Amino acid sequence: MHHTIVYREIPRPSAALIDLLRGIPVADLHDEMDEVERRTRLMHHSMRPAGLPVAPFVGPAVTAYNSPGDNLMMHTALFHAQAGDVLVLSNGGVPHGSLWGGNAAIQARQRGVAAAVIDGPTRDLAQVREVGFSVWSTSVSVSRPYKQAAGFVNMPLHCAGVWVRPGDIVVGDEDSVIVIDPADAERLAKAARARIGRDDKMQAAIAAGSTLFEQIGCLDKLRELRAEIRDGPWRPGD
Repeated sequence: MHHTIVYREIPRPSAALIDLLRGIPVADLHDEMDEVERRTRLMHHSMRPAGLPVAPFVGPAVTAYNSPGDNLMMHTALFHAQAGDVLVLSNGGVPHGSLWGGNAAIQARQRGVAAAVIDGPTRDLAQVREVGFSVWSTSVSVSRPYKQAAGFVNMPLHCAGVWVRPGDIVVGDEDSVIVIDPADAERLAKAARARIGRDDKMQAAIAAGSTLFEQIGCLDKLRELRAEIRDGPWRPGD
């Protein structure tokens, strides 16, 4: 028999730390990460909102690995989740044995769970929309899951290309899902808000008649590349 482990608790970041990140787009947080973090903290592009529209979310990760074709560990994680948590679920990305559906969405909404992020299939999209619970997943399938197989809850989990530890801060919007080390959250929030402020000024300048080309210094970059800028259209032989 395979060994199943369930941890009831996670290292929970403070509500104040979560609030620092609330309302910041994933793109701005990603831009302020270093080169390695950008590649290891951003989930694969197959992770998409299921059943638009969805609300942006931020919260600590409650993780669960489910054997392919089974969702017992999902139900166990949902049972132990607290208000504001983000359920991060995986069956290794296998597209059968739906990990999530309408009944789970109703339960999650009732408990105040912030969102579900699923490397694997979900279903009942119309009901999920009706309930108003935000779900991200890598596939959709009505394939019925069993509830009997081994797995784990609240241990480090590989989800859509990213390692997620219980208590890591997960942020999602319509663009993507990103995972943040709580120790880095304050710095990232400050840097991302500064970036948003710079963008606000740039957009005001564009509205006043400037161009994005001018605002981000494209001409200087072209000069650094020693680009040839030619008048007139291209012709055969050029």
